[in-house]
Amino acid sequence: MIKCFVINLDRRKDRLKKISSHLLKNDFKFERFSAIDAKSESLSELNKNILQYGPMGEISRGDLACFQSHY
Repeated sequence: MIKCFVINLDRRKDRLKKISSHLLKNDFKFERFSAIDAKSESLSELNKNILQYGPMGEISRGDLACFQSHY
């Protein structure tokens, strides 16, 4: 069985419920990880392990938080 991970914002219980239902209906077990929230995390934490500017310009707080969640 493929190991499945779900990265989910604590404040988005609706999204967790939806993906949980889908995965469990298809007999997938998963492990949930709490996502980094761009609304509450400091900019210094969001900028760890990544440059603030990419080839297309400044990286948004949401994209920085997404990167940190996956990192």
